[in-house]
Amino acid sequence: MPDRKLLATENEGLRRQLAENARNLNQCEARYDAVFNSSHTLTSLCTAEGVVLDVNRTTLENVGVRIEDCIGKYLWECPWYATAPEEAAKIEGAIRQRSGQVIQYESCLMTPEGPGYYDVLIRPVRNGVGGDIRLLVVEGRDLTDMRRAEDRASRSERMEALGLLTGGIAHDFNNFLTVVIGALDIVVRRPERPNRSQLIEAALEAAQKAEALNKQLLAFARRTPLAAQEVDLGAALRSLEPLLRKAIGEAVEMHLHVSAEAHAVRMESAQFEAAVLNLCINARDAMPSGGHIEIEIRHGTPEEAQRAGVTGPTVVLAVADDGSGIEPQILQRVFDPFFTTKPAGQGTGLGLSQVYGFAQQTGGGVDVVSAPGKGATFKVVLPCSAAVKPEHDDGDETGRPLEIQKVLLVEDDESVSNVTQAMLSELGLEVVGARNGPDAQRALADDSFDLLITDLIMPGGMNGVQLAEWAKGQRPGIKVMLFSGWTADTVVSAPPGVPVLQKPFDLNALKRAIERLGR
Repeated sequence: MPDRKLLATENEGLRRQLAENARNLNQCEARYDAVFNSSHTLTSLCTAEGVVLDVNRTTLENVGVRIEDCIGKYLWECPWYATAPEEAAKIEGAIRQRSGQVIQYESCLMTPEGPGYYDVLIRPVRNGVGGDIRLLVVEGRDLTDMRRAEDRASRSERMEALGLLTGGIAHDFNNFLTVVIGALDIVVRRPERPNRSQLIEAALEAAQKAEALNKQLLAFARRTPLAAQEVDLGAALRSLEPLLRKAIGEAVEMHLHVSAEAHAVRMESAQFEAAVLNLCINARDAMPSGGHIEIEIRHGTPEEAQRAGVTGPTVVLAVADDGSGIEPQILQRVFDPFFTTKPAGQGTGLGLSQVYGFAQQTGGGVDVVSAPGKGATFKVVLPCSAAVKPEHDDGDETGRPLEIQKVLLVEDDESVSNVTQAMLSELGLEVVGARNGPDAQRALADDSFDLLITDLIMPGGMNGVQLAEWAKGQRPGIKVMLFSGWTADTVVSAPPGVPVLQKPFDLNALKRAIERLGR
């Protein structure tokens, strides 16, 4: 017969052990809850196959879901991936590959506050060292505020650069307008003057310079993504020269060196222009008392290509100054976003990071050589592309475009309309003018035309796109061309097959555009 006292003692020991185990379990759960749910990262605990076992409070609150909508589902079936199928496929592929390695990538998901950006980390948990994968810990570090701050700072950097240019550009435009207004005023007052043609030529040249400068400003200020295209860096640099000279000011001498051969690179021109401008502004700031900037475009050496991680022929943009130079401890950080040695309010620290980003996106790299008191040389090394073909020269300004004889011109600005009608008449075309969309509709209903040229933005309740679509529906054989003084970012898209001629344009540009339509 068992000893009652012994049984009672053993039972008491078991109760105490169970109570101790319960306390330990509660402590473990409390610690798990404290670590798991107090983490600032968005964390999910999954099986090795990706089935969700738990989701922390930060995730639920940040994404705005309930835990019962997640437990037992595959991670990529959770609600936060419902509107992002490409992100769901990305994490499904990462989990299913079961590489056993830590996987990291950046993800974009929709939240109640808008797009959220996350640094995703997938870490396997094993049964001992080298054992099978038991669990997966999936963490998402919220990068949204940082990305928004970068975007604000990037806009600030561009506005800062534009602000630096404003005074010089206003000065140049006033000079251009002085020539145009003064020369044409004299010609109008004294048409019999013997140097009449020279005055008109001077006005035309000044207007063309103003047009070139305005195009550079529009390209730099553009916010929409641009399509990469083959560009000759030498030609692009020369066209940018007036803008660069205004940016660096009169205290700094600037010299361009472009070797004779073509230097074609497939890139986005606006990014290249912004990169060169940022490098020149940085060089100028390193020489507060004045100095020299040397800008060079040439083919790269094999050593330069290797340092930049580029295979094959390269083109190098080198910008050198004889300024204060860069300290060694600073040199390794110059391309870091938001890093700047300038006083507060004088720089966002994004200029050189934009240069680095442009080089990387174009398939190249950027290097810097500098020492204190010995200036600095920045080299942007880019992969060489096929040769750029020169623009076709149409030669004479006169001559009748193919298969087009009668034109309806729709333009609400009387001066622009008069000059454009004169250009069309010079090309041997019969021209009828209209002030707006309704006027043009009445003209098209009463007469036949080979070509409709219409301004994009007009009064009268109908824009150029609407008029073009209406005309093509009513007159299936008519050819249509739009023109506009607005940038491509700010207007609606033209109908398929309808070209847009950018204002200002000269007689040759108008002739080429019409001839392309007339073929």
